[in-house]
Amino acid sequence: MPWIFSGDETAGDFDLFLSAAAPDLHSLGTAVHGTIGGLPGVHSTRTRLGITVFGEGSDWRTRAIDSAARAQLPESRTTVRDTYSSHMRTRLTQQDHDLRAALGLDGRLSSVSRSP
Repeated sequence: MPWIFSGDETAGDFDLFLSAAAPDLHSLGTAVHGTIGGLPGVHSTRTRLGITVFGEGSDWRTRAIDSAARAQLPESRTTVRDTYSSHMRTRLTQQDHDLRAALGLDGRLSSVSRSP
């Protein structure tokens, strides 16, 4: 299941907490209910959508980029937190669509594993 990009064993109401990527809601539903829900021992599934997904940073190193490299990073496109809407501020490019489709198939892809 390459579209699952992280998994945690939990206590409480759920045994596993899985993070999955999908190109659209239909694909997500098929993957969760069809694939995971059909596994032996799986009694039920519950799906929650992540509106804003923050990068998992347990392996990040503080101040790993020196000031010269930091100066080369592009400026943030917005200084205001986005409000949630079904409309995006900018149109998605073909590259955005390709990336979303690739991550929907394998959420563990790295930027170096994709061809330009």
